[in-house]
Parts: sequence; structure tokens; C-alpha cells
Amino acid sequence: MLPLPSSNKLDIPALSRIFDNTTNSYKLLFFRALLSLIQDGKTPDGKVNSTELAQYLLAHAWVPSVYFKLNLGTQDQIVQHLYDLNLVAVDLSQHKGKPFTLLFEKLAKTNNSKINKQVLKYVPYRLLQPFFSAELQGIKDAEKNNLTYELSQSQFDIVKPIYKISFIEDCNLPQLTLHPDWYEYLCNNIILVQGWAELNWTRYLQRKNPNTPSISNKLTLNTKRESLVKQRKFWDEFISQHQPKCIFTGEQLSTANYELDHFVPWSYVAHNQFWNLLPILNSCNSSKSNKLPDKCFLQDFTKLHFEAVTMAIKHRRIDIIDDYITILQCPKSELTDKLKFTGKLSHVLQTVLDSAGLQGFEPNWKWTKSESNQHCIPNQL
Repeated sequence: MLPLPSSNKLDIPALSRIFDNTTNSYKLLFFRALLSLIQDGKTPDGKVNSTELAQYLLAHAWVPSVYFKLNLGTQDQIVQHLYDLNLVAVDLSQHKGKPFTLLFEKLAKTNNSKINKQVLKYVPYRLLQPFFSAELQGIKDAEKNNLTYELSQSQFDIVKPIYKISFIEDCNLPQLTLHPDWYEYLCNNIILVQGWAELNWTRYLQRKNPNTPSISNKLTLNTKRESLVKQRKFWDEFISQHQPKCIFTGEQLSTANYELDHFVPWSYVAHNQFWNLLPILNSCNSSKSNKLPDKCFLQDFTKLHFEAVTMAIKHRRIDIIDDYITILQCPKSELTDKLKFTGKLSHVLQTVLDSAGLQGFEPNWKWTKSESNQHCIPNQL
């Protein structure tokens, strides 16, 4: 585990235990939200705005749960809260500023006090419990919150928990005040502590989504994806030589009328490996979006890729060849055996499509002729 920076004034071992026995996402999201508030300069003198804290928590949950459709845990109500706030259809990838700006704007406009209260109902107390493990030992769960609240007040300058909890009249949300020593520690070590929190978050999501690839790439939304220029150059050459047809529309492809599509959506695989890319007619690319293509296309897809890998071998494109060897777990010699190659690639794709379908991606997409007349904006999903 990534070590936390040391301190001779603070109980760092207690901090390192805040995510022990984590059964849902709230503590991880809460702490990441708290760090983001500090980094964004929104905690003057260590005072935490609880409404903003709840909004940051929901924002941090949006990308993995809504955009990448990851499971946050059976006990979580976070996704339901996002549905209730009408935030499941927000398209951050089209926002030209910082990825979260649009989401924060919508959360601020909604400012649903009921949901904010539900989000912060237990987690501020649970996060502090490692600092008072002796005092809380043997105490019933139903009584721990009240005792943690009292201890955070009475032991604030002695035990030095991360923050103390208080309540303001006419405010339903707990108010947090960071301990000055912790505030200084977190400000000075924000990048290292964020890295530690992110590692814990990644491991938690991996446990909840054991069959999902590239978890570490699904924590934040990177609107600047890796360029497909290299892949496009290869497919331009392939199309010029082989004149293939689009497997979805049946129409002839040229170097001027196609887009590179991720057969299994990028928002599931989170990579640009060659075995999953496909030239398709640009007028159907955005229609497919992040839907899963029907398995009836697998035969044409694997046949096209056999022709592509044959060309890659001929031109000694090691980078492309390695993508296939890695995913198919086969020697290079099997890439030239059409039956073995298409069979293995079809099996891989069926497995990935099934996993993505179970995670919530819409299956069985087919292009319909009426869609060719619709205005489409190419994408890389």
C-alpha cells in the first residue's frame, strides 16, 4: 500500500485505517470530496461547507457509476440519488471547460437538501472512528454516532481527529471544522494523500467489479483521450488496398467517409487497443455511441481483422501484432491461421460483450437505414 507522509504531531496510523472494513463507497467518496475541496481552496481556515461537500461527493460518484456504469456496492444509494437529481444524462465529454464544471453547476442549482442530508447522514462519524477506537470499543452501532460527535468536540485538541463535528441552528447538515494540524498536513501533502485515497478507491471498485477492465482509468473523466492518429493511418492504408465495406451498413468505405469506432465501447474497455477498433461509415458512428453491437456482426468483424492483422504482419507492425497476441494469448504463428484467429477473437469479444451487458450497457445494437439521414457527430465511444 502506498505509504502516507509521516508526522510527529498527528496520528497517521489512525488515518491509514479509515478505509478498513469498507462495505460501501461513502467513506471513500467523502474523503476524496474533502480533499478536492481543500485542493480547490474551498475550506478557508479549515471550515468545510457541508452542502459543497455533499455535491463534491456526488460528483466524484458520477463518473464511475453513471459514465462507466461501475457497481458502487449493493448497500449504496448514490446512483439512486443521481437519478433523483436528473443527473444520469449529463454529457461531461462535451463540456469544454474542466470536466466537473457542468456537473457542479447542475448540483448547485438543484441543491436538494434532503439528498445532501442522506449523503452525509453517517459517513462524517464513521470516518472518525479509528481515532477513537478505544472509546468506541463495545459500543452499539446505534450509539456510536452520538459518541463520536461528542468525542470530536471534547478531544479535538487532545486526540486531534481530522475534524470536529458541530451543528448550527436551522441547518440539517453536520458542520465540519478541520483540525489546524490536519489542515496544514493535508494542504502540504495533498498530492500524496490523494494518491493514497485513489489507490484505496481503485481497489474497492475492483472488488465490486471483478470482471471489469481498466478500473484505474475509470475514476475520472478524461476529455482528452489518446489520439487515434496512428491507428487511423493504418486503416487508411488498409481501406485503400482492400476496399472493405462497413460491417454495420454494408456500404463501401473510403478514406473520406469512415470513422474509427470502438466495437466494444471505450467507456467499458477504456483503451484504444487495435483488436477492438473498426472502421465504420461515419453516418452511423454516433448512432452506435456506447451501445453494444449485436453478436451477428462478429463473423464480419473477425474476418476483417484477420485481413488487417495479415497486413500488419506483412508490414512488420509489431505494435499492432502485439495487441492481438496479448488479447488472444497465442503465439504469432496462430495469427496467420484464419480459423484459429477468428475463433479466438470471436470468443474474446463474446465474453467482453456479455460482461459489458451485465454492467448495464445497452446490447444488440443494429444500424437502421433511417438513421443515415440523421445528422450525426462522429465520436470515439
